[in-house]
Amino acid sequence: MHKIDNILTVIIFISTSLLFYFLKLDYNDTFYTNTITYLSVSFGFIVTSLSILYNSTYIKGLYKNKDYESSTLTVLHRLGRYYKISIYYSVFLILYFIVLNQITPKYIFIQNIEFMNLPLLFCNVFITLVLMKFFIKLFVNPNYK
Repeated sequence: MHKIDNILTVIIFISTSLLFYFLKLDYNDTFYTNTITYLSVSFGFIVTSLSILYNSTYIKGLYKNKDYESSTLTVLHRLGRYYKISIYYSVFLILYFIVLNQITPKYIFIQNIEFMNLPLLFCNVFITLVLMKFFIKLFVNPNYK
């Protein structure tokens, strides 16, 4: 990801963490299941777009274009990094929310970290947005560098 995207992700996480820490929201029983459903659907869209891109002839052109951020990498390498970050983060969050859904009712000390639920979710939405923005730029401007 771009340096600015990494910085924005950290800023989003810190600012929303502080906000939700002081708001002390109470998460109902359906929050975790709805969040896991959302993350699973968005993960499915990411994997589907990756498989569509993988099977297209368009990918060869991406390998020929040099990335403007790093002269040693191509646009395809950069897109691959975006996908890698998005997929790993989505899988991590799905597992995180599954575990939290099982543990939270039993252990009261786990409820103290629940304020991080929405900031992590906002970061996932931002990372997916960055991936889709880059993906759309590639289709609008095939010679994007």
